[in-house]
Amino acid sequence: MDRLKFLLVDDNDGFRARVKEFLTTRFDTALVEEASNGRQAVSKARAFRPAIVLMDIKMTGESGLDTTRRLKAALPDTQVIVVSRFDLHEYRQAAQACGACGYVVKRKLVEELCPAISDALSGEGCTRANARDVTRATGKG
Repeated sequence: MDRLKFLLVDDNDGFRARVKEFLTTRFDTALVEEASNGRQAVSKARAFRPAIVLMDIKMTGESGLDTTRRLKAALPDTQVIVVSRFDLHEYRQAAQACGACGYVVKRKLVEELCPAISDALSGEGCTRANARDVTRATGKG
C-alpha cells in the first residue's frame, strides 16, 4: 500500500505538531515531513516527493506564496494547499495564482482540511476553489 505523503510548512512548531497529529489520525497511510521555512520546504519536497504540501502563507523569511511558486516550478505534480489565519479573498486569489490548488483558514482547519485534501488528490481543488471564490465575491451561488 502506498503511503500518502504530506509536507507541513509552517514556522510555528506547535501548529505543525497539531496538524501532524490531525493528519495521522485521519489518514492511516499518512507519512508526514515538516519544514519551518521556504528554503527548507523546497529542499525537503525535492527529496521527499509529497503528494500534498500544506503551506503557511506568512512565514519568517520567504513567504508561503513565493515558496509555493518555487515548489510548483520544481515539482508541478505536487499539490499545495495554502493554510492561513486570514480569510481574505485576495489571499485566496494570490495563492491560486502561485499554483496552490486549495486554501484553508486555520480556525476552520478541522472542518475544511480533509475536503481540501480530497479535492487536491482528485484534481478538483482549483475548480472548487474558483467556485467558492466567485460565490464569496459576488454573493451568488
